[in-house]
Amino acid sequence: MQKRVSRWLLLLVAGVMALTVSASATTVVGSAGAGWQVWSAPDQDGTPYWDNTSQDGNKKNIGYFLSKTGGFSSHPSSPNITPDWWGYNGGGADLNFHFSSPLSQHVALVIEVAGFANINELGWYDVANPTVGGVIFPGPAGAGSSTVFSPTPNFGLYIKTSGGVKYYTQSLLNPAAERQHQHFALFKEAPGVYWIGVEDKPANTGEGFGGDYNDMVIRMAVVPEPTTMGLFALGLLPLLRRRKA
Repeated sequence: MQKRVSRWLLLLVAGVMALTVSASATTVVGSAGAGWQVWSAPDQDGTPYWDNTSQDGNKKNIGYFLSKTGGFSSHPSSPNITPDWWGYNGGGADLNFHFSSPLSQHVALVIEVAGFANINELGWYDVANPTVGGVIFPGPAGAGSSTVFSPTPNFGLYIKTSGGVKYYTQSLLNPAAERQHQHFALFKEAPGVYWIGVEDKPANTGEGFGGDYNDMVIRMAVVPEPTTMGLFALGLLPLLRRRKA
């Protein structure tokens, strides 16, 4: 009886730990009317805004990578998912969004399909004071790199590319000609777990309708991930069994 009670108590603790982290998970703060949108397959028609043709090859935008289809159908790093994307119903981009979280973030640089791969720098900035921030991945960092960073509670992301030009998740901070173009495509795998595709070229130059968003693809997850906390607690079960034996 005692073993059974202890087992269910530990399961309860695991659930509470996972829910606690989930409740503190990184959230998205965006423009009025923007939200999570559903998609099923990319088709390069410019809708949503990230679903465009690519100079890198046929069917090679961020959607094809995430869904492991088209030009990325055999890519070993593809997560093979179609997660909801952030923007407007109808396919439009939210030009100004950022993140809110009290926790550190683990970031993995999964792929870089870009001529500027050795130049592009990914970083974070404080929403209240964009001069405050830090580098997440310097230009030389490549696919397979990972790191943990601890931003301020309200933060955005930027990419610094050729010529030192910076593009922000809050496009109002971009150079004047790019304030109506979102250089980031955001997808939600789970609460606090996001995939982000970055476009390093100016609007309507090079790619089809506005970018392929595969120039840098990252996975950002709150530390620790909710599922990790649950598994950690559940992993104590064998130890408890041995102790009670």
